[in-house]
Amino acid sequence: MSLTLSSVFIQLYESVDEKNFYIAVFFAFILLCFLYVRQKSKSGFSIANRVLLFLFGKHRGDKGGLIDEIIEVEKFNFYFNTNAVSKRQKDNFEKWVKKYELDFRILSKLKRNLDIDILKVKKINKIFCLSLFLFLFIILLLFIQSLTIATRSYFLVNVNKTGWFWMGPHNATEFSYLDLKNNPWVIDEKLCEKKSDIKIDFSKDTVDVICSSFGKKKDVDYIREEVSQQKKVFWIFSGIDVLLFLIFFKYTISMTLTYDARAMIYYKINKYRKKRTFLNRCFSKAEN
Repeated sequence: MSLTLSSVFIQLYESVDEKNFYIAVFFAFILLCFLYVRQKSKSGFSIANRVLLFLFGKHRGDKGGLIDEIIEVEKFNFYFNTNAVSKRQKDNFEKWVKKYELDFRILSKLKRNLDIDILKVKKINKIFCLSLFLFLFIILLLFIQSLTIATRSYFLVNVNKTGWFWMGPHNATEFSYLDLKNNPWVIDEKLCEKKSDIKIDFSKDTVDVICSSFGKKKDVDYIREEVSQQKKVFWIFSGIDVLLFLIFFKYTISMTLTYDARAMIYYKINKYRKKRTFLNRCFSKAEN
């Protein structure tokens, strides 16, 4: 082609060594797995204890000793996803749940949003929650667009800053985000035979570049090679979008569960106090 068809995404991809990229992805996966196990186990002691139990069987320490208390707290953290560091915190939590008949299934999903020491749930801003849903929607749109480009057998290009369009071996088509445009312009080999019929706001040089690329083996091979690179880049982008969506979706669910937990606790405590007030009044009347 007389003019270079360039894409910033392709240049970015080609600047990174593919082998090094996959090595980095592998080590990132290993690191994420380690962090997950570390977070779930809460402490190095818990990991070591589970390994020892697996190797040597049931722990046979002194009942009521410090080691037994630590193991008891770690088991509590594992089942309720909390960050208790003492048996006092564990016991206070259990008394709190029993006293107000709280839904432990919701509480076990709060994780860091529950202050185990003072038994308070993090306050959630409604506007912040709505902004999270909006951000998830944006990520979803980016995923759809990335997936569309990754699955197309056309090269996405911008010639002479005329705007992005799809370039194929035998035709060129206008690009639109999420393919929302109803009637995109199309330039094919037949239309190039009579360039005066091309009613698109392009310069003559741009039209010449597009038309001269049709049917030439060198240009066709070039487009196919760039399409192959483009697919790799946008499959990676699609994967990143999916990963971001899952992370923020999990975080959004955590925020909504925290909001529900606060409402549940408020309802249960009020119910308990109303019941206690009612019983006190009944006892007072009975004594009179």
